[in-house]
Amino acid sequence: MFAGRAASGRDWRISTPTSSSSSKNPSTSGPSMRRGHRLTICLVVSVWFFAGCTMLDPPEETTVQLRERLQQEEMSYRQKIQQDPQDATPHIELGDVLLEQSRFDEALTAYGAALDLDPNQASAFLGMGNVLFCRGDSERAIAAYQRSIAIDPENVDAYRKLADVYLGARRYIEAQQALDSALAM
Repeated sequence: MFAGRAASGRDWRISTPTSSSSSKNPSTSGPSMRRGHRLTICLVVSVWFFAGCTMLDPPEETTVQLRERLQQEEMSYRQKIQQDPQDATPHIELGDVLLEQSRFDEALTAYGAALDLDPNQASAFLGMGNVLFCRGDSERAIAAYQRSIAIDPENVDAYRKLADVYLGARRYIEAQQALDSALAM
């Protein structure tokens, strides 16, 4: 069931083998177990990711509404920064808005400004990790998420994002450890 070969010729079998004459149960040992373990991790992460998408979410914004909202938020955070340039929070919030617009360089600058003001801002490291992950810089994203966790060990989002990066890098054991840490809270 659900067996086949990918275009590259790799076996992408998900279930047990077709032959029942084998004395060894492949679902509990060897490569099939590893594939099953990976599938379990992927399913857990998928459920974890989509758990935030509930029916109680407001209706989706149109593209125009989203663009207008983000522009208003950006202006608001820039005004707050002008009013109190020593407050790290509006820098982080500005970084989040810029990240949502895929303005990665500006977002990194905003998060960096927040960390210049207060190097113990877990949410700034989380935002930096998100930018780095979006750019495909897995190793630096991992380091940023780990810094966020070191500052705030109960930051579930940082553990979840860390697990996402580990999964993308096929570091399944570390991904499971990150998810286990998040679920333990």
